[in-house]
Amino acid sequence: MCNSPDLKLSLKLPDSEIGDTFTKTANEQVKKYPYTIYTCVQCGHVQCHDVLEQSELFGHDYSYTPSYSKKLESHFDFYANKLASVSNAKNLNEETSLAIDIGSNDGLFLRCLKKRLPVDVLGIEPAEAPRAFSEHNGIPAIDSFFSSALAKDLKEQIARKGQKVNFVSANNVFAHCDNLQDFAKGISELLDDDGIFCFEISYLVDIINKALIGVFFHEHLSHHALLPLDRFLRTYNLFLFDAIEVDQQGGALICFARKSKVINNDQCLKSERLKQLFEIETDMKLDTCESGRLLEKSLIASQARVHQILDNLKSENKRIGYFGASRSLSMLSAFYNLTSYGSIIIDDNPNKVGKYLPNSDLRVVRIDESKLEELDCILITAWVPAQIILEKLVDDNRFNGKAIKLNPECVVVQC
Repeated sequence: MCNSPDLKLSLKLPDSEIGDTFTKTANEQVKKYPYTIYTCVQCGHVQCHDVLEQSELFGHDYSYTPSYSKKLESHFDFYANKLASVSNAKNLNEETSLAIDIGSNDGLFLRCLKKRLPVDVLGIEPAEAPRAFSEHNGIPAIDSFFSSALAKDLKEQIARKGQKVNFVSANNVFAHCDNLQDFAKGISELLDDDGIFCFEISYLVDIINKALIGVFFHEHLSHHALLPLDRFLRTYNLFLFDAIEVDQQGGALICFARKSKVINNDQCLKSERLKQLFEIETDMKLDTCESGRLLEKSLIASQARVHQILDNLKSENKRIGYFGASRSLSMLSAFYNLTSYGSIIIDDNPNKVGKYLPNSDLRVVRIDESKLEELDCILITAWVPAQIILEKLVDDNRFNGKAIKLNPECVVVQC
């Protein structure tokens, strides 16, 4: 991110399949890819250098669509409201003001934003299925990956329409970018002066403190802390002025930066909560290679704890299952060696029921077909909604075993 070639190897995670890959037959061989974590000695940025082709990660098979999640819809409503609160709505109108969402998926965030602000909207989304859903629901989207070259062309097209870009958002895609410099250059190119760049990121502080191994899959090339990010954005006249902690993906930040050519612009002054987050990161030394050491220590401790629990259960011939055919299951399985312990994966997603975890005989079954009464322990692999799943298991009279919840700390609960 700072262009320094001085990188330190922090942790080599086990090779794993691309997230959300499931096969039609047992033990079907699917290619695995490396995931190696490096830390920049100069700025502390944590990153993966095992870069896969974007078309392979986000092609026609890409299935994630947030509109099916009521929780995420509520979250984006909250987020859009916060963006509206830091905006000058009286200077906006739908004919001349434009909001662009990079990696817009099925258009959910832009739909929420249109309820709050009088703006025209445009998504940028290369994945076919979510883009079609977006357009069907009235949110236009460009079929493209984002780049500074695209931004330059778009800027000219937008100007010819008499519009200017007041907002650019990039929610949970800022971590996907292989070329952050070009990405930030494009955002700065698009935004009008005093325009706002808002983005949501998984937060390195939470990843470390909660050992969030589930955020490490091949789309995610960067794991952000604010201190290196703040310095980086400034080089593109983008000034962080606020960040809000949210309980998404185990712990995330909604960040707000304003484009300004004047460093001392009053509208770019940092909020008190942003200053407090900077202090926490300074104490943890997250602008140094200490960030990588802390991450390695946290993940290895989690791995040891889970292996200890599963090894003890296996030695007692306990029957183990997994709850959640999550997008991160491939990495969870590789990191915790789950194929050596469990017999089934429980999930009600109709797109996954009846399929198998690649390179294994672990089959996805519906909860009502799972024979919960025959299981002694369930490890919750859908780690984001883990508390909801745990409550379901406690209330289900068929299951009288133990449940393992991985985060924010690994705990075993008798159901």
